[in-house]
Amino acid sequence: MPLREPTKSNNIPMSAVLGGIGALIALFFIYHWFFQKHTITFRNNTLTAIYIELDGKMDTIPSGGTFDYKAKNGYRLQTQAATYLLNTKAGLLGQKMEWHIDTVVHAWSNFDFPLYLGPKYFLLRVVNNSASNIYYVTVSAQDFNYKYEYNISIPNNGRSYDMGYYRALTGLKVDAWNLDKKELIWTEGSNLTYPHLYNQYVSVPFK
Repeated sequence: MPLREPTKSNNIPMSAVLGGIGALIALFFIYHWFFQKHTITFRNNTLTAIYIELDGKMDTIPSGGTFDYKAKNGYRLQTQAATYLLNTKAGLLGQKMEWHIDTVVHAWSNFDFPLYLGPKYFLLRVVNNSASNIYYVTVSAQDFNYKYEYNISIPNNGRSYDMGYYRALTGLKVDAWNLDKKELIWTEGSNLTYPHLYNQYVSVPFK
């Protein structure tokens, strides 16, 4: 009587199944590590717009706003951002505030990148409640040889006008003159105080 051949089994060994699952999991993690993009959310905590260069393009983040930038995990972003104010003739008012950004997408999730100014600087706001328009302004601190001066028009309408960023120096003062041969001088901006640690402003009313 001839012998029967052993019956072949169609069952896949458990070790092969587990190996296949392990390979799929490994591929999943490799994909996320090399290809998955995450978002860097730049937050503008200052009182003025911030201009940031990303991928050769200049983008604007409004005051209090955010900007999302997507990058691969492990990507190193090196760029610059700045905030500043210009007069009507595109001249710089005060100082240009800059950030040198060097960060790496190192997490498996999105993350925030806050942009703010520390206590060494402040935003100057001038309010003209006087009887005349202002046409000349100086911001100076004699002990630090620090001075900015402008021919600028600030109407006497009681509104607040931003005049740029300055160093929070001891003895800093703001002077203003009217158009009548600079006969009227206001020095109500003397002995400024700086009330906040971050993103501070100082409002100077001329009456």
